[in-house]
Amino acid sequence: MGQLDLKSKALLETASDTALVCSSGRVDVRYLARIKAENITLSVGKLNVEAGGLLTVAASDRPEDTLDSIRGQGKSGNTPSGGGHACKGGYGGTVAGGDYYGSLYDSQERGSRGGSRVIGGPGGNGGGLIHLNIGVSLFIDGTLTVNGGDGRDGGAGGSAGSIRVSAAAFEGHGSLHAVGGAGSAGGSAGRISVHIGNWNHFHGRHVATGGKGETINSHGGPGSVYLRDIRYMRAHTQLLLDGGGATWDLYYTLDEPSMVNYTFDELHLTNSASLQMKSGDDVSRSLTAVKIYGDKTGRIHLHSNHIGFLEKAATLQTTMKTPANIWIDEGAKAYMATLVYILARGEIALKVCSHPLRLLIIAY
Repeated sequence: MGQLDLKSKALLETASDTALVCSSGRVDVRYLARIKAENITLSVGKLNVEAGGLLTVAASDRPEDTLDSIRGQGKSGNTPSGGGHACKGGYGGTVAGGDYYGSLYDSQERGSRGGSRVIGGPGGNGGGLIHLNIGVSLFIDGTLTVNGGDGRDGGAGGSAGSIRVSAAAFEGHGSLHAVGGAGSAGGSAGRISVHIGNWNHFHGRHVATGGKGETINSHGGPGSVYLRDIRYMRAHTQLLLDGGGATWDLYYTLDEPSMVNYTFDELHLTNSASLQMKSGDDVSRSLTAVKIYGDKTGRIHLHSNHIGFLEKAATLQTTMKTPANIWIDEGAKAYMATLVYILARGEIALKVCSHPLRLLIIAY
């Protein structure tokens, strides 16, 4: 196809359980135009999504679709649990949510279904996939969404799907959504990964929060937003985690196949996001965060056999100011600057070996 131009208010929609795969020189999605499919793969030279334009594989926009991930599904019962994906789904009473799966670096998994209530309604469906392979330029002022579906009549939320973007250049002020479905228990958020061959000039929103449950303990876990672009002839990486107000007990876990050392130029923790690496298998793992950003509610938790190089740029200096809570278990190590200001508002801003540390300056 040479060029596809969806005029204002136009709709391009596939049949249920049917993907849209398009190769074209250029695709334009104009104001209030919509593309709806079970999953969307666009391999184009240039893609332009105007304000009000929409690409959606969200469960709420595709109620007839039946394809969900077989992994991470929530448990059905009297107290159903949420579907998992980037994180675990929300608890249904004492019933654990569906497990996490997929990769933060290469997001290409569907969401999973939430659990159904035995006497009540069904769980929400999982969100689909959006893959954008852009040869020249990507401009998004509109919306991309892979949100999970809400549970009905006591059912739990489904988890969100995945957005994967690969482009030479990326601009715009739109939004990318991978939000878990709401319900008696919330579904996990999905995954967003963006790989740009130059400096990333997209100034819109990446929204990857868990679905809301009936209580704070039943919210779905946060999604992963991984951004990689090229700055000053070197790769620059960011990991963004938004806890959505869930409890710290609902960790986002770094657990990539065959990977034990994680490095991010920027680590963003907001709305009570809680970050850990996989533990319990006696494997040594390390986390390097060159710069940490946040709203003072997030937490980094280092377990036994874990090493953290936190605010690595600051460790070369004498002072660091970190807007996140830091917990260090026995058998873990954290390398920080000589003088550390923990600018955090957690239960315990800095805890070492299960004890709060009183020797450093705690700033509020």
